[in-house]
Amino acid sequence: KLLQYAGCAVLNFWRPGDLMPEQVRVAILSMIRGGGVLGIDLFAVGAGTDSEMLAEPFECVRPGLFAELLDRSLLKARKGEIWPSFYGLVDKARDGKRFSVEQFDEIRMNRFKVAVITSAAFPHSDLLELFDVIRVTPGSSFD
Repeated sequence: KLLQYAGCAVLNFWRPGDLMPEQVRVAILSMIRGGGVLGIDLFAVGAGTDSEMLAEPFECVRPGLFAELLDRSLLKARKGEIWPSFYGLVDKARDGKRFSVEQFDEIRMNRFKVAVITSAAFPHSDLLELFDVIRVTPGSSFD
């Protein structure tokens, strides 16, 4: 809930409506535009969710999109192109000016992050290799 209250996009991996290609596309563009966090919430099922399963909804938006998110190449222009790769996700007819090129600036784009959230004690080893791990335990303090 903390990420949602902070204005970040959190997609529930187990709620089909959250992972519809249009929802995923808009969440990615919104968080790149705002320099926010795109969170993918696995709840307690993180131990059984590997990167291939996690990639599926992103691959439905555009093949290779999950890899582009992980290596951040989504934020860079491909060879011979002017605009960053993510701009290919913009549908000018549907989006209007909401995601026009003027809406994105480099400072906020560079703040964009992807986070996987789970309450599983031991997330899938595949995910542990791809993402940094922050473990939050109830009752812990910073003393």
